[in-house]
Amino acid sequence: MHIGNKLRFLIETRSVSKKDFAEALDTTEQNLHKILNKDSIQLNLLLRFCKLLEVHPNHFFEDWDWKSSPVDVSESVETYKTRHRGRSSDIEKVSRIFDTVIDEKDKRIKELEDHIKSLKREIRTLKKKE
Repeated sequence: MHIGNKLRFLIETRSVSKKDFAEALDTTEQNLHKILNKDSIQLNLLLRFCKLLEVHPNHFFEDWDWKSSPVDVSESVETYKTRHRGRSSDIEKVSRIFDTVIDEKDKRIKELEDHIKSLKREIRTLKKKE
């Protein structure tokens, strides 16, 4: 599903009219329609949508096919900064967003690992009681 369809779906699930959402986004309903018909979006606009829709930006990248992405995700931030001089503030913003996403994923993984360990302990305890 392209990003415009995901955004459209989220707007519709909020039971808000496109006109009202466009106003909250500080744009016209016609421009909102154009945005929703695109399969890509500028990061700053995506972040505005996320704030209004109360979703984390990661929501839009969960099913991203990184292997076929035209973006070289293995490229270091320093290399990227060198190649895109003059736009480092944008790069730093994106870097902070991805750092936050990674930190949240790592935290969730740790929570799930702890939960798995707890469940395994409970299983062992139950087996001993049998």
